[in-house]
Formats: sequence, structure tokens, C-alpha cells
Amino acid sequence: MLEQTVYQLDLWQQSKWRRDTRFYTLTLCQNLFGQWVITKTWGSVVKRGFGRSQDLNCSDYQTALTNYHKLQQRREKRGYKRFDSKSRWLYSPTQSTSSQPQHRENKLSLGQLSLF
Repeated sequence: MLEQTVYQLDLWQQSKWRRDTRFYTLTLCQNLFGQWVITKTWGSVVKRGFGRSQDLNCSDYQTALTNYHKLQQRREKRGYKRFDSKSRWLYSPTQSTSSQPQHRENKLSLGQLSLF
């Protein structure tokens, strides 16, 4: 009899990073068999195409979470800024959370924004 895979969706995480015209995405999730996987995706915002992607298989959730945080720290050291995918603006935890939204000039064309 087949064993049913239990997915722990509340533990899944995703971070998006950006530096100049480069992007980087980290995703911590489970694969089809319930094993923990970190997916790294990177590329250029201005060039067409998906970029490159690599999966890192982890033995358990704790190992995957440790590796996920190490990869996030590496992005910060290399000058990447966290990207908030909901608002399409760079995310900074130190920004004020006032009720008035901050407007920034968009220097990207519509075709470039569709890559995110």
C-alpha cells in the first residue's frame, strides 16, 4: 500500500533578492515525496529568459532551514537587497510602517517587471 505524503505548508519559505540588474530567489519547500529541498534561482532582470536554477536536497527540515539562512546571509554579504514580491519594491526591515505608502520611481519597463 502506498504511504501518503504529509506536506507542511506552514514551514515553506521564499525570499527574493535583487542587486542592480540581477535577481536571486530562494525557496524552501518539500518535493513530491515530502523531502525538503532548497531551490536557488538566479539571473538577469534585463535579459529574456528564466535564468538558472539549482535544487539542494536536504535530509531534514532543520538542516534545510540552517542552509537556507546561510544562503540568505551570503546574499546580504554580496550586496543583494531583499525584494518584497507583494509590492514589487525593495524590502527593508528598517523602513517605517506608516499608513501612508511610500512611492518610488519605477525605472523598469513593463516587460522587465513581468519576470518576477
